[in-house]
Amino acid sequence: MGKMDQQVEIEKPQLQVDLETYLSKIPEADKNHLRSLADNFQKVMKKQGRSGSLVIVGGSITKPWPRKDIDILLLRNRSPQDVPRGDRTIYKYTLAEYEELKNIIEKIAANTDLKIDNEHSVEPLIDEEFGSETILRHDGNIVIKSDADKGIPLEFVSMSKRGSYRDGLIQGGKPFVVLAENL
Repeated sequence: MGKMDQQVEIEKPQLQVDLETYLSKIPEADKNHLRSLADNFQKVMKKQGRSGSLVIVGGSITKPWPRKDIDILLLRNRSPQDVPRGDRTIYKYTLAEYEELKNIIEKIAANTDLKIDNEHSVEPLIDEEFGSETILRHDGNIVIKSDADKGIPLEFVSMSKRGSYRDGLIQGGKPFVVLAENL
């Protein structure tokens, strides 16, 4: 077998970044906020009989610090408590889902110094260009930050997609960190 016939195995990048590795690279205040959220996430999800994951995504994983925020997805598996779609428009359904997500995040942030920042949070928005409740410009995001101005804001990115990080994030090919799971 000549040089041209040899196969070279290309190593695929590891998409899931280890939580402790990630936490070791960020400031102490942010590390403490994330750990508090992870602990509360387990309690809230268990109490509500829900399952899902808190997953960190975006630039805080791949780009140098300091960062303007940490992007987090709260991925939930289907549950009887979910908002029924019924005959709602996409906008009205997404708005109801957003309120449900906000309620869960408020409970997760309870007993911490983190509070929802309504000024920087964005509700789902209809795309004005089309003027239809079936086309959204933004699915919404919920920002929480420290009352004591410690650490950077945490931005929960609203996603209409359900399921685990295994269903979507790995297939999307972007790095992520699993902060907490309640499966």
